[in-house]
Amino acid sequence: MLPLALALLWSPAAAPPASSQPAKDTTAVVVLAPKEGPLRGTAYLDASAAHGAASGLDVRGVQTDAARPLSEALAMVRAEPLLAAFWLDVQEEVLAVYLLDPRTLAVYVRELPRPEAEHDAATIEAVGLIVASTAVALQAGEDVAMRKIEDEELAALEPEPEPEPEPEPEPDAEPEPAIETPPVDDEPSRPARRAIAAGVGASYWGEGFNATAPWQSGVRARAWLGLGRRAWAGAGYGWLASAAIATDPRLELTRHDLVAEVGAAWPVGARVAVGAAGLVGVELGRWSAGTRGDTRVRGRFGGLATVSFSLAGGLALDVRAGAVVGLNGFDFVVCDTPEAACTGDARTVVATGWRVAPRASVGLSYRFEVPRRAEK
Repeated sequence: MLPLALALLWSPAAAPPASSQPAKDTTAVVVLAPKEGPLRGTAYLDASAAHGAASGLDVRGVQTDAARPLSEALAMVRAEPLLAAFWLDVQEEVLAVYLLDPRTLAVYVRELPRPEAEHDAATIEAVGLIVASTAVALQAGEDVAMRKIEDEELAALEPEPEPEPEPEPEPDAEPEPAIETPPVDDEPSRPARRAIAAGVGASYWGEGFNATAPWQSGVRARAWLGLGRRAWAGAGYGWLASAAIATDPRLELTRHDLVAEVGAAWPVGARVAVGAAGLVGVELGRWSAGTRGDTRVRGRFGGLATVSFSLAGGLALDVRAGAVVGLNGFDFVVCDTPEAACTGDARTVVATGWRVAPRASVGLSYRFEVPRRAEK
């Protein structure tokens, strides 16, 4: 009954049924997602394409503004041989994944809890897995793990468009009233602006100093704001534990690092992003040798390569590596006696910091969105 009902509702009388196409001999799959609303963007389509490619399928994502996705899916399976046609829809409490089987014209649905965030990583991943696994089941001739929609549900799924009302008879002509010019609003309301992406993170941090202390370990915290689709800007603070940078005499150094960063990242698949960042900052080095001690300051700049692995719920594993360059030298000297002028032969350099030093970090970050109020 369902294929016959669909054929009567959406097919011209002379068109052959969609099941006549050799859908089982193709790997082509179409996924429709609305351009506007909670599903806007390509994250769901990218995840479906990535999981489909891993299963040997050719999954094509299409952003659509059609009000009747079932009709559009039916038109697509008539236009070319397809293994499956899916579309996504957000309802009050669920995110629904619909399937149109080109061989039987049966319609199926799989419902997920509606995600709280616009781009929830776990829900995006689940949609991609549902699309790929269902298409593979169709290809193998197996039953799909989705609920079949019965004939009586089709009217509620995609109701017929309401007919246009008949025009009312025109009233007798009346004298036109005087036209009053409405007041001009110098500052018209502006549409609501999109939310700002933001994030915070904490990580292990290591950096070299000189041949005596080629690697110091510590911790780092950072925060950032999105500057657009790919770019971001942020700031961070790092602390490196005390380490011996000279042994004769023994000289200990603890370092504090304040930086500002600007960078960009590009997705590679559904869960990985690679990027690059530039940084400028100030390093404060607190040194001590016996009973003496002081603080040294130098400016630095550098660059980092970044790799981020998306986990779940906005969490990500971040790996960052690069190098920094000191703007000024970082020498440590001792004097013969505290009273003598620390110049000439009375001055001895016991440690020198590298002008170019490697650095790396690995840790977790949390991404969220900050809503922006509409401007008036």
